[in-house]
Amino acid sequence: MTTPQQTQTAPPSAARARNSALPLEPTGACPRRDDQPSVTRILGIVGSLRHDSHNRKLLDAAARTLRPGTEMVLFERIKEIPPFDEDDEPDPTPAVAWLRAQIADADAVLIATPEYNGSLPGQLKNALDW
Repeated sequence: MTTPQQTQTAPPSAARARNSALPLEPTGACPRRDDQPSVTRILGIVGSLRHDSHNRKLLDAAARTLRPGTEMVLFERIKEIPPFDEDDEPDPTPAVAWLRAQIADADAVLIATPEYNGSLPGQLKNALDW
């Protein structure tokens, strides 16, 4: 069993995770080719607006436990997601376009979020609406 001390001392390179900070432009879904080894892609969504949130730390810990052949892409730009507006749907913001592309390419989505008044935070609800 991993203790909190072990989790904190693991080198950042131990986590098989990519950060959503770059690129800012949508990358589109990455098509899988038959000649490449299969990689299971997990999209981790940080549902907190705080930079140093416990939810971010939970996703970091999850990334460190991934088996070989599995990668986690972290979406930490939830603050950039505007409220859903059907009029904006054809031309979404870069953050919305990136999130959509990563969801389309993911094999699974893992959300770590705080509870807010017995429900999800409003910013996460905005992201899920898109």
